[in-house]
Amino acid sequence: MESSRIRNLHLESELFFPIHPLCERLSGKNWPGCEALNRLAGPLHNANGLPVQFVEDCGDPLGYERRIYLRGEVETRAHSWHDLFNALVWMTFPKAKSRLNLLHFEEICNQPDKRRSRMRDIATLFDESGVIIASSSETLSGMLKAFEWKCLFWENRAKVIDEMRCYIFGHGLYEKGLSPFIGLTGHAILFPVDKSFFGWPIRKQLAHLDERFESQFSEIASTRDFSPLPLLGVPGWAAENENAAYYDNESYFRRGRTLRNASD
Repeated sequence: MESSRIRNLHLESELFFPIHPLCERLSGKNWPGCEALNRLAGPLHNANGLPVQFVEDCGDPLGYERRIYLRGEVETRAHSWHDLFNALVWMTFPKAKSRLNLLHFEEICNQPDKRRSRMRDIATLFDESGVIIASSSETLSGMLKAFEWKCLFWENRAKVIDEMRCYIFGHGLYEKGLSPFIGLTGHAILFPVDKSFFGWPIRKQLAHLDERFESQFSEIASTRDFSPLPLLGVPGWAAENENAAYYDNESYFRRGRTLRNASD
């Protein structure tokens, strides 16, 4: 049942379109183990210049992030959707994943008492539930930042389809996307692009966003700098959002954040 679902994953939802090319190549009767994932990935390298390999989880004392940086080994549990999606994101956004791993490694080295730093919290949140949004329209980007969901996704639906695209990055979001639910929300960063970007092949789009990730991500100083994105409001990502009344659910399409405390 699981392997059948993997083979057909690219047909299930537009939420998965950044990893569609890889999902289409996942075939066979068995769950793809590390050997199969390494063949699918081809040559990948981490920020330390080492080849990246997906390896079985063996409780290495180095710890997850240090092991990736120092050995190039990404611990990957068998029959874990979470870890499978993590591997597919490594293949889709290798430079971005390497940059996040480097950030974790540097922060671990700078925190001898093993407390998690603010920057590690930022990196973890995006790694698990991040979304990259490419937009050629400052007007649409402004609506998103202002939480004007109905205006954005309904009243400007055609413009969103033509001038904005959302790419799930977080492997935790991909796992949740197998059984999407009202409340499913990503944490997004916005990449301004030229309108011609949307005519590029998907592989070129992904490579371009991967290249730009480092400069964009360096602007994030707090988890509050991410733009919350109610994923099931994106046109085409849920059948229910073909109805205008869908966007009147303010428990999901919230008006905005409360003001920060002066001490924040």
